[in-house]
Amino acid sequence: MPLRHPADRRSIACVTLHAGLFALAWAIGGHVILAAASAVLAVSLTTIAHNHAHVPLWHGRTANRITDVALSAIIGVPILVFPASHVAMHHRHLRSGRDRTLPARFGPDNHLAGFLAHPIRVLPVVIPDIVRHVRRRMQRCPADRPWIAAQCVAVIGPGIVLGSIDTTLWASTILIPQLAGIHMLLGANYLQHAGVRPLDPAAHSRSFVGAVNRLWFNIGFHHAHHEHPQAHWSDLPALHRAAAPHIDPTMIERSLAAYLLRTLALRPLRPRGAAR
Repeated sequence: MPLRHPADRRSIACVTLHAGLFALAWAIGGHVILAAASAVLAVSLTTIAHNHAHVPLWHGRTANRITDVALSAIIGVPILVFPASHVAMHHRHLRSGRDRTLPARFGPDNHLAGFLAHPIRVLPVVIPDIVRHVRRRMQRCPADRPWIAAQCVAVIGPGIVLGSIDTTLWASTILIPQLAGIHMLLGANYLQHAGVRPLDPAAHSRSFVGAVNRLWFNIGFHHAHHEHPQAHWSDLPALHRAAAPHIDPTMIERSLAAYLLRTLALRPLRPRGAAR
């Protein structure tokens, strides 16, 4: 089936590149450079999965279901988690202040320890939502049951098979990159929402407008994404430019790397009350 948007040729190319890197790493017995490249690509792949959950890649339902299964295997997380928690909780309740995944729920600070701990803190919140969503979906849509099962098998199966062949190689070529992608998938919520004002239309999300968007499929244009959750990722830069005059300037960061250094690494070294 044809792609919904021509820009997703890049998404397909990224998935293909990741598969190629894995095949190469497995063939030569692993390499630190390939592992690092796979970890960076893993963040791209979780972003692709996120984008696919909002705007499916294909026009055909079967093609999208097959893609759900394939992406579940690649990122190590069933794609069903996105509608179950990300859309149903984060997008639906952010502006009402009832989003239970917001960093402020776990503490008022914005620092490195909070960023590292956020994925672990948020899991007990989202897992019950995911379980309830799956139960409802299986009851209401029996035709979805095989696809839900397929996603779960796709997550677990490769680890069992490849891990039994070579545990160390599986961990270095698949598990570690997957964990990096999963951490960034959940940790991005911290970077985009720690220290924001959820009830303020001009300051409910932090956006990053630099090179991170070229690397990771416009993941940084988060204010625009919340305002237009059904917009294709390739449209987010234009939507951000249109909204920028109405966004609190402190919620727009030019560089993700500079923000990480200034806020997460150096802030604990500054005296209390020092400027942001």
